[in-house]
Amino acid sequence: MIEYLDSNEGGARVVTPWARNLEKLGVTLRYRAVDFALYQQRLQKFEFEIVTLAYQGTHTPGQDYVDLFGSKSADVEASGNLTGVKSPALDDLLVKMTSAKTKAELLPACRALERVVSHMHILIPQWTAGTHRIAYNAWRLQPTGSMPPYASGEAWAIDTWWARPQQANH
Repeated sequence: MIEYLDSNEGGARVVTPWARNLEKLGVTLRYRAVDFALYQQRLQKFEFEIVTLAYQGTHTPGQDYVDLFGSKSADVEASGNLTGVKSPALDDLLVKMTSAKTKAELLPACRALERVVSHMHILIPQWTAGTHRIAYNAWRLQPTGSMPPYASGEAWAIDTWWARPQQANH
C-alpha cells in the first residue's frame, strides 16, 4: 500500500483514476487529505510516501537545484530534497551547473541533470500545459504586450497588467 498525502480534498478526483490503474497491478493507493499545517509539517520532516509538487523552472538554474537534488540536503529537515535522493552523479552535475561560466557550459549540465533525474524514477510527471489560461475582466484590466517565455502566467498578469482608465458612460 502507498499513501498519497495531500492538503486539498479536491485532489482526490485527480488521484482516483491513477489509484484504479494501480489496483490492476496489485498496488493499493490510499488518498489521505490533511489540513495544510499538518501537510507542511510532514513535508518538512519527510513523513510521506507520495505528494504532488510543482517544480518551477528558472532562467538561471543552479543553487536552487542543489537544494532539490543534492546529496547533502537529503537529510536536512525542511530542505527541498523531498525525494531524499543521494547520487554522486547528480552531485557532479550540480557542481557543473553552479560553476558554469557560459551558456555553453551550463546547458549540457542542465540537460544531463534532467536525463539522470528522469531515469531515476523519483518524480512522476502528472500534467503540464504549453499555455496559460487567465480569465479577466477586459473592461477593467489591460494586458501589456505578450507574455515573456517561461514566465508564470499569474505572476505576469499581477505584476504587469494595468487597470483600464474608467470610461465615461454614454
